[in-house]
Amino acid sequence: GQQNTFLHLIVHGLEKKWVTKKPHPAFEVHIVDDNGEIYTKTDGWNISVSLISGTGVPSNEIITNSSSLDSLTSPLLFPLLQGKALVSGIRFLSMNSKNGIFYSFDIKVVSSNNDEEGPIGYRKHSLLERIPTLHSDKIQIRNERLIGDSKAQTILQMKPDDPLTKVPGIGKTYTQKFSSLGIITVRDLADIDTPNSKYSRNDLFQRVRKDRGSLTEDKLALLLQEAKIAVQNYDRGFDNTELVSSSNSSIIFW
Repeated sequence: GQQNTFLHLIVHGLEKKWVTKKPHPAFEVHIVDDNGEIYTKTDGWNISVSLISGTGVPSNEIITNSSSLDSLTSPLLFPLLQGKALVSGIRFLSMNSKNGIFYSFDIKVVSSNNDEEGPIGYRKHSLLERIPTLHSDKIQIRNERLIGDSKAQTILQMKPDDPLTKVPGIGKTYTQKFSSLGIITVRDLADIDTPNSKYSRNDLFQRVRKDRGSLTEDKLALLLQEAKIAVQNYDRGFDNTELVSSSNSSIIFW
């Protein structure tokens, strides 16, 4: 019976690095039993999501949902349907930090019934009270306006779909040359010299190098090699953020 059921929450797909103003990528919250099976008897239940600062202070006033540009003071509620809730539309308001501020979500289950005293969404009963609050991993939020078009520290730390405008050492002129050839993202670079690519490395070098330009064959070779490493690591689920360039000198060509 329910009196012997022990339930807890798990999170899937939580993006741990994000920026202000843009909707945070949706993630899922599941309610499962001790065997890891999804508990589906969740009619009338909601997932409550509150923002907590790195120092443990409730910070709901700096988040909004997709339907409002006003800050919130109460937790956000998302329906639990057959044991799963999709948490989406959360935006972080502006903050004065280029390097980012760490937050986490406090996530718990509440009832959507309002046939007892108390605010809607917060009626408790014995089973819900026994489900522990989930404290999410830390989320680093950076100010989109302050980071602007800043470069990454190294291409090794970038994601496959990141634009070449973020690649350190590639200036506007070469970015435009790559773009004219349909090479726009880190993955596009990684595909050079593969069966799927229209260009070999040598062909690419001849097409993008300007007269007396600073791009050398060695620099291009290193750039393509590190792009391939970044994409392979990302596709395997490896965290690229701690990687550093294998080169002792910067790849710079403008």
